[in-house]
Amino acid sequence: MCDFGYFEVVRFPAYFSYPLDKVIVPRYEYLKAKAIPFQLVTIDEVLRYGDTDFARIVVGDRDGGALFSRFLEERSKRQKQKIASQQSSKNVVTARTSSTSRKGPLQRKDVEESPTLQRVEGQSPTTNTIITGEQIR
Repeated sequence: MCDFGYFEVVRFPAYFSYPLDKVIVPRYEYLKAKAIPFQLVTIDEVLRYGDTDFARIVVGDRDGGALFSRFLEERSKRQKQKIASQQSSKNVVTARTSSTSRKGPLQRKDVEESPTLQRVEGQSPTTNTIITGEQIR
């Protein structure tokens, strides 16, 4: 994300005390979204101010930080969606298709008829992995 020289980080050691995910990364993403080259802004300038002053003084927004606040909200929503997507991809259901199964073996037609399930090809003949349509996208 950022390519700082050794001197820049040594000159501002407090950099390491700021939360990476909540302060540093969002602010550099905002600079990138506003097409402001990182080289024109020092680490100190990016981290010295609160959110409103960062948007107003460093980025030059004239809306009292409203656009940056909206950017942070949308970023937070994207992060939550990403986490939810990762968690749902971990919820892959594996069904044994042996004859000892309580409900009987899982049949290919059961998977094909379901609008939200698909069989993962290449599995062993006794195991079918079922994933939802959302996980495929």
